[in-house]
Amino acid sequence: MWPCTQVGGLLAMLPQVTPVAARESFRRNLVAYLEQVAGGNVLALAQLIRCPHSILQNWLDGATVPLLENLLRTCQFLNVSASSLFAPSGPTPANIAAAKEAIAIAGNRGVFPSRHASEIRQALFVALDEAVPRTLSQVAQGLGYTSTDRLYHADRKLCHRIAARYRQSGRSHWWRKPGATRICDAAQLKEILERSLKSNEPTSVHRIAASLGYGRWASRLKRKNPKRPAPATSSVRRRIHRLRRASQQTMDTSEDEREPTRLGTADCNEGIDGSGDDE
Repeated sequence: MWPCTQVGGLLAMLPQVTPVAARESFRRNLVAYLEQVAGGNVLALAQLIRCPHSILQNWLDGATVPLLENLLRTCQFLNVSASSLFAPSGPTPANIAAAKEAIAIAGNRGVFPSRHASEIRQALFVALDEAVPRTLSQVAQGLGYTSTDRLYHADRKLCHRIAARYRQSGRSHWWRKPGATRICDAAQLKEILERSLKSNEPTSVHRIAASLGYGRWASRLKRKNPKRPAPATSSVRRRIHRLRRASQQTMDTSEDEREPTRLGTADCNEGIDGSGDDE
């Protein structure tokens, strides 16, 4: 029912727009979502809408327009109507809010904000002068990253200084000190691991460990939960591998050279401007 409604809205727009104007409106609107929802990160938006990076880049450049199936998938993941992507006035605040909410619900898929090295370096200088030292991982999380790799790429020496300052503060390895409160007991860890196994999108053990405050080492979970570490770890990894492989096959299918359904006339056999030049 939803696809029929979206196609109906597009067909209702056809008498009111020209192919050239529709193409340009789509490009401008997509750029707006890129900037306001994905922070200007093309790879992030591509993964969020389940679209190959090269195809999305062509849309953003105005070189091609989407096939009907790709257009509907994009709208579904952004939680906006198909007709709104071709609106000459651009996305409304409600459209942007809906897209942000949809992305928040979908969760982070491993891509992060696009930041210049100078911007990261400035954040590192600020962290170095803070009254209460933070770990480098905490600084990275504050910038929207789940690992410190991007920070090291920006300025390795500053990263070493921040890490050394935190160690000298006496706050590092606090869990080893006498009387330290446990982050999580064995029963809670087992429940979290089991819940991940039952999820449609299981979380890696390293990410679970990081979210609990154990840092990047899943071995701590194994020591705390010795009865189920290996099966949980291997099962999660196998499921993640299967999901990634299925996702890749889906993206490969979208790039297939078969003749797909295209958007345009009532029988949906042509591109939005009749050129049918999507990849």
